Amino acid sequence: MVYKWLKNTQARLFPYFCSLCGDKAQAHVAICKECHKQLNYLINRCQQCALPLPESTEINICGQCQNQPPYFDQSFSLYNYDTPVKQLISGLKFQKKLNLARLFGTLLGEAIQQTNRHDLPNCIAPVPLSNKRMKNRGYNQSIEIARPVSKLLSIPLSCNLFKRVRHSPPQSSLNLKSRQKNVCNAFTINEKRLPKHIAIIDDVMTTGATSNELARILKKEGVEKVEIWSIARAIRD
Repeated sequence: MVYKWLKNTQARLFPYFCSLCGDKAQAHVAICKECHKQLNYLINRCQQCALPLPESTEINICGQCQNQPPYFDQSFSLYNYDTPVKQLISGLKFQKKLNLARLFGTLLGEAIQQTNRHDLPNCIAPVPLSNKRMKNRGYNQSIEIARPVSKLLSIPLSCNLFKRVRHSPPQSSLNLKSRQKNVCNAFTINEKRLPKHIAIIDDVMTTGATSNELARILKKEGVEKVEIWSIARAIRD
């Protein structure tokens, strides 16, 4: 009874507001129900890289993955990277709206659950930030997204599996060729004993250069299957 009273009092004194429209939202929910309906779920995607595919197509692997298969084996993305998802992810990364990480992580975990898979990864590993970017931002958004995913799916979370050994320009500022060069040999693996099946979690997957480099070094160390789980999938530049 006391807990319920405190919770109701807190909701009155410190109401929650939608990150998109500014209207009041339910406690601990980052966006209201109406704005949630505006999020553009990614329905038809390449099974390997999650690139959006035309609704009319019967193929499930895009031409790029057929011609040049990436090191990772499978991808899953919740949304197309467009408005308002762009706005929400920007708020998470640059405005310290960590309640969005809880929302996205919960939605991602629930979506994976609904696939009723029996071959879930043995471990979840967030994409690392450089020390400089971590110091400036104060947190790694991929780790914050991964926490509720790990809890929902009961999969161990390894926040320190990867280490970024050199700072480099943000991938968003570069074209495809530059992105690939930008992340080449930018990461190392901290753990000696790796599970056979790992899922890498990121906020946005664009060209897949970062994901592919991480998958490459995992495969080099004997990991058999690597998946990429992200909140949004952008169309390649």
